[in-house]
Amino acid sequence: MVYLSGVAPAAVEHELKALQIASAPEPFVYFMYSQDDWTRELEPEELEAIVRRLGQQPSVAAAIAYRPGPGSCAALDAVLRLSSTFPLALVDDDFGNLWRHGELKEFGTTAPADGLLGLRTWPGSSG
Repeated sequence: MVYLSGVAPAAVEHELKALQIASAPEPFVYFMYSQDDWTRELEPEELEAIVRRLGQQPSVAAAIAYRPGPGSCAALDAVLRLSSTFPLALVDDDFGNLWRHGELKEFGTTAPADGLLGLRTWPGSSG
C-alpha cells in the first residue's frame, strides 16, 4: 500500500495508470482506496506509525499488486517513481515495514532482483 499526502487522488491515479501502461508486458495492478476504506483497515497504532513516518495524515492510498519476477520489479519501479513524483509518500510493504523514497531508492540499487518482494528480507528495513 502506498500512502500519500498533499495530493489529489485523481493525480495519483493518473500517474499510476501511466506507470502501469509503461510496465507492460509484466504490469502491476493498482487499486485506489477511499480514505474511509483504508482508515477502516488500519489499527490505530498502524495509522500512528504512518502519520509519524509521513509527517502528517495521508490523504490518498493505493494498493499495488504484482506477481513475483518481472511484475515485482515493475511494481518497485512504479513505487520509486510515484514516491519521487509525490514526495509525501510512504510505502507499507505488508511485512511490517514503512518505506520512504530514499530508503526505496537505496533498496532498488542494492537488491532489485526480487523487486518489491525483496523488501521482506532486506536489512535496510526501518520499520
